[in-house]
Amino acid sequence: MSNRLKAINHIVVLMLENRSFDNVAGWLYDPQNKPPFHTVPRNQPFEGVSGKNLSNPIPQGVEGAERKTVPVGKASEFVSPDADPGEEYSHVMTQLYGIDSPHSNSLSPFLNHPMKSLPEKAPMDGFVKDYIQVLREENRDVQYRDYKQIMDGFTPDMLPILSTLAHEYAICDQWFCSVPSQTWANRSFLHAGTSNGLVNNEPYINWMLYNGTDTVFNRISEAKRPDLTWKVYYDTTDILPLTLLIHFSRLQHYWNSHFFSMKQFIKDARKGNLPSYSFIEPRYLIDANDQHPPHNMLKGEKLIHDIYHALREGKNWDSTLFIITYDEHGGCYDHVSPPAAVPPDSRSKAGHYGFTFDRLGVRVCTLLISPYIEKGTVFRAKKRVGRQEVDVPLDHTAILKTITNRWGLASLTRRDKASPDISQVLTRNEPRTDFPRLVPFTYKEKQHPSTRLNSRDTK
Repeated sequence: MSNRLKAINHIVVLMLENRSFDNVAGWLYDPQNKPPFHTVPRNQPFEGVSGKNLSNPIPQGVEGAERKTVPVGKASEFVSPDADPGEEYSHVMTQLYGIDSPHSNSLSPFLNHPMKSLPEKAPMDGFVKDYIQVLREENRDVQYRDYKQIMDGFTPDMLPILSTLAHEYAICDQWFCSVPSQTWANRSFLHAGTSNGLVNNEPYINWMLYNGTDTVFNRISEAKRPDLTWKVYYDTTDILPLTLLIHFSRLQHYWNSHFFSMKQFIKDARKGNLPSYSFIEPRYLIDANDQHPPHNMLKGEKLIHDIYHALREGKNWDSTLFIITYDEHGGCYDHVSPPAAVPPDSRSKAGHYGFTFDRLGVRVCTLLISPYIEKGTVFRAKKRVGRQEVDVPLDHTAILKTITNRWGLASLTRRDKASPDISQVLTRNEPRTDFPRLVPFTYKEKQHPSTRLNSRDTK
């Protein structure tokens, strides 16, 4: 553990929904952007989409197929893509490898193409193919203007809050979700270091039957230390927090004592009453602000703005590390092949769909925010191999490792034990005193035919 991590007494995590790195941050440092987002600060490498010849092939037999490929583009609407892309393991296999996975069998125990039989480096060339299949399943028009959305990403002027915080603090461009699938497994890895061999959300009964693994919440409570506490904050219009449902067998007894509303978070942050670890859930259902496609991105921008200002204006800002991340890529395009990973436990050897949890999911955007972080940091964790320092890919268990390292708790699985923490990003000896100005995008939401609640990723 870095000595600077000892200066952090409050770790706050906001996990949003279903956006890849390229989708929300790929254009962050494009030379065509307006300052300050036009050059990578401090001469650091940044793995975005600008200046690269990136595209996906168009399948034959659809409108626009004569174009051959769809290049990476820039989104023009805040509701983009306007249909919920494929998220289950079978869809992700198509997106990564361009294979025809049997989507109709997405709930069966095994697929025809377990990742172990596929090339180590994924070509990332099946996003258009898979999204066209999703449009067909929803009886949508399959036209070029519709399916090209899956290759589009937002520019900094469209997401000024996220982009400004990335520029003013740190963005991680080598952070991957923990599982090449959807929400429940990835959120489980964040707090348990495993998903108990489960890959997809459904059937949900499996989570109730098999998810008996310890979580970091249990470890904190069982330590019985006055300096070590936790709370989960959520929007009460969702009735129940997703964290409780995913880890029900381990957290049901804490329902009345450790789960609180977002209004309470704002009060706790401003008065200096935050626990050691705070986990924040966005609003998933009514008037959602989770940024899950096809929800309006600007509602999530407002949520990020409100959380940051509550922390920045609160009494514990100088000892706070605020982490913003996304649980999974949600079918949105990214050009970086997922790297290898350490399997978490013995249950993962015979996981669903033949997946052995030895490969991470698709890259997602993660921001690290603290007064101990230098402005304009592009963070990559490093480890020394011989005389050289090499980059180490991160996944959601890096947050778990940071929590356990900071407060001297034991690792939960082999995955989080092998992960580095993120203390290397805390490079300042003294906290910054500047206050970056955040200006949310003003907008009037217009009705859109595809903004209806989609049940593909049921919370």
